[in-house]
Amino acid sequence: YEALNGSPPFHADSGLAIMSMHLNQTPAELEPGLPPALQKLIMSCIEKDRSKRPASAAQILSELEQISGADWEKFERKFAYPGSGSSFLRRHAAALLLGSFFA
Repeated sequence: YEALNGSPPFHADSGLAIMSMHLNQTPAELEPGLPPALQKLIMSCIEKDRSKRPASAAQILSELEQISGADWEKFERKFAYPGSGSSFLRRHAAALLLGSFFA
């Protein structure tokens, strides 16, 4: 969430307040320029109800592979780092999401 949105899902003055927000609130929507399928996948990874989260890293990878090339290209044009090449984010999205899955 934070890697693609540029900020953590919750902001507060204390760790206790942030913990409470994690337990009781839904994070704000992600950056509007993200492909809708990627937004849905990210939000499912941080879903509070465990039964609504992806069951495995393999499922996350499978869902990433289903995101259309046109959606990725639009996303990469908006968010790519200078000099990173057009497929930088596509190659690293799996690592970002899988890392958050096991965090």
